[in-house]
Amino acid sequence: MRFTTRFVAFVTSFVGLAMVVMLIGGTLGFRQLAEDQVSHRWLTVVTVIDQALQKDEPNKLDDWLPPILAAAEVQTLTIRNAAREIYHYQAPKNVEINDKMLVHYQYPLLLNPGDQVQISAVDPLLRYTYSITSMSSISLASGLVIIGLIFGLNWLREQLLGAEMLEDRARLILKKGIEDIPQRDPREWPQSASVVLDRLMSELHDARQERSRFDTFIRSHTFLDQLTGVSNRMFFDNQLSALLDEPESHGCVMVIRLADIDVLRHDMGDKVADALIQDLVSQLSTFVLRVPNGLLARYFDGDFAALLPQLGIKEAGHLAEQILKMTQQLPLPSGIDASAFVFIGLVSFRQNDILENVMDEAEMAVRSASLQGSNSWFASSKERPDDAPVRGSVRWRTLLENALNKKELYPFTQAILSRDGVTEQVEMFIRIKDEQGNWLRSVEFMPMVKQLGLAERFDREIMLMAIRLLEKIPGHEGIAVNLTVDALLRKSFQYWLRDLLMQQPRNIRQRLFLELAEADLCQHIDRLRTLARFLKGMDCKLVVVQAGLTVVNTFYIKLLQIDIIKLHPSLVHNIDQRPENQLFVRSLIGACAGTTARLYAVGVQSTQEWTKLRKLGVYAGQGTLFAPVKPVTQRRQLSFRRPRA
Repeated sequence: MRFTTRFVAFVTSFVGLAMVVMLIGGTLGFRQLAEDQVSHRWLTVVTVIDQALQKDEPNKLDDWLPPILAAAEVQTLTIRNAAREIYHYQAPKNVEINDKMLVHYQYPLLLNPGDQVQISAVDPLLRYTYSITSMSSISLASGLVIIGLIFGLNWLREQLLGAEMLEDRARLILKKGIEDIPQRDPREWPQSASVVLDRLMSELHDARQERSRFDTFIRSHTFLDQLTGVSNRMFFDNQLSALLDEPESHGCVMVIRLADIDVLRHDMGDKVADALIQDLVSQLSTFVLRVPNGLLARYFDGDFAALLPQLGIKEAGHLAEQILKMTQQLPLPSGIDASAFVFIGLVSFRQNDILENVMDEAEMAVRSASLQGSNSWFASSKERPDDAPVRGSVRWRTLLENALNKKELYPFTQAILSRDGVTEQVEMFIRIKDEQGNWLRSVEFMPMVKQLGLAERFDREIMLMAIRLLEKIPGHEGIAVNLTVDALLRKSFQYWLRDLLMQQPRNIRQRLFLELAEADLCQHIDRLRTLARFLKGMDCKLVVVQAGLTVVNTFYIKLLQIDIIKLHPSLVHNIDQRPENQLFVRSLIGACAGTTARLYAVGVQSTQEWTKLRKLGVYAGQGTLFAPVKPVTQRRQLSFRRPRA
């Protein structure tokens, strides 16, 4: 209840109570005065009777006393002493008078010791009735008090309106934070408190923005090349090292070398060389970003490295040829031999390969390309008999649609443990089988799912499986599922998700953790704010995954009220040996301060990593150190009644 409402209620109650007390006191006082007046009248009559008995016989009283008693509505009057009854008067019988209407009095006779008079008469107060004339003063006074109270309360509300508006704004700040809060109203009171609140909000907003800028500064100066804006060597090595530790991972590393870049700097200056590098990077990025989860980094001054996950040597060779054709169209400074300016080396990698060996092979490949004397590419001759087969878009579509139509999506789970060893939740992964019956992880087929426009269908199936698993998992453990931004941006999927969640009990919704990649979330944050607010209203938990993979502003944590942030495995890998990764984690934990967000580490593989992460303040961990990825049994039972589309 608001302060104004409480204060008005108190004043009204106090005034009303005062009026009631005054009316009760007046009534009791009036009754007491009436009783005193009647008692005084009977005392006068008794005095006359006492004097008459001293002079005359009791029977002489009948000559003058009955008319007086009849006028006073006395029903009985008895004079007696201890031995006998001296005189008795009985009024004629009246049907309108009963015993409940009588009042009894008893007085001693002072002039005749031992004698007393007993009187039974009609209560005179019963004859009083309400009339406008008699009660006009009280009614007028009550009316004036009520009118004054109404005007006083209205005036009081007007005076306290400013305090109420200030209280409303404070409640909005407590509920929604400082974002989207209206500015101070001039009517707010007290003005000093209102001005101080505005000033503190402004300073807090500036501090948050400064903290976000500082976090972005740390990310950019730790993991980005300052000239080109792409990843630096440190970030590239982190990504490749983490990828080499992932089960069943494979792909290619492409090294692109610019010949004579040092000579160009010496002859024409850093400005010309830097401009050429920036132009080349802008073109290279368009090619590398075509590869799902591809990464371009500046490895040395004139060397660039591209990480191409899930890509074979043959496909990487086609990409290298396209890059060479592109470089031939670049406007080069005079004195640069355009026919021998770019050399590309390719090497494939698989799980458990050593980072240094992979990069050494890439260096040998790019040197072999440079020995050919003209713009060319060269692939390492290392045997890879188990390279994944190359699939075109038609084969991918056939494989994915068959998996959807035949319900051949296989759920796998991995437990996530807190720093106390308690299972916080279980993350669900989806795998499918290829034509040869080999398992394909989501990291392999989900890029093609997005490219072929099947993201919404896959996410619907994943949500249905997660709901069914939640019904089977007892206790408080939840299920974390990764959704694509492609599906979440579609109105049809949003309506379907709304209907699905509204059908579930609260216990199910509270244990549902919806994951979204950090880069996708920040890119479409304006379009996802309404959906995020709805999901929070449905008691679902919002999880951001792949934190640290890209350089973004951390302001989204407070804006969307994120519950969990999961570090990318590249930041977790060997974090005990990498101070730059530790600095980033500390920065992210600082960004979570003052919120309900918790930081989780993904891809924890060693005790040393987990020990360092716990010291840094990470709340929970996920990886082979804690639990393996296990298939869900009885998959065929994971059927679910589908809500309307």
